[in-house]
Amino acid sequence: MLRFVIYFFLISILLIGFGFSFLNNFEKQKEQIFTKYQLETKTTSLFIQENLKKYLQTKDIEILNTINSVFNDNFSSISIQKALFSIKEKELIELTNNLDKTLSWEISNIKIDDSLGQIILSTQSDDLQKELLTIEGSIPNEINKNITPSSDIYTFVPSKNFRNLSSLVINFDATNQFDETKSSSAIISFEKDISSFTNNQNENIA
Repeated sequence: MLRFVIYFFLISILLIGFGFSFLNNFEKQKEQIFTKYQLETKTTSLFIQENLKKYLQTKDIEILNTINSVFNDNFSSISIQKALFSIKEKELIELTNNLDKTLSWEISNIKIDDSLGQIILSTQSDDLQKELLTIEGSIPNEINKNITPSSDIYTFVPSKNFRNLSSLVINFDATNQFDETKSSSAIISFEKDISSFTNNQNENIA
């Protein structure tokens, strides 16, 4: 009888341990899958934005109202409440206080507080367009042969810890055309819509 109780106790411990391990791994995998599809959705939205711009020229009220209901005022990013946002390299540079804006800068080693989420080089809009055209077998041609890479686009994927915060510090190194490298940072302050943000001088950026 004692042996049976001991076996039962050990099996119970193993089952509980297995259950906790399974739940922990499940949550991690769910978070990874969710992040992956968020980025894929955002990448697709960037391409859609570029192609929808031509419809703005028609001045069709119905089309304009539909587009404005999805995208923000200057059409720079899709409106996704408390989800993620993208920012271009040149916009990050404009938010800095120690970089000469008359020079050309390239960003590297971009970092944020890991507990607040991830910041990822998600795409270059023109490069994405070229890639999609290549898939369709239409390169080279007169339409796309002159496409040149745009500035890098970084996507911030917030974690649960960012839910109640209203600002984010982004640190990075910036190198100019004279191979001079400086450490710099940008502070982004969020409004109710995460796709709208301002710099620390309260200048509207998006």
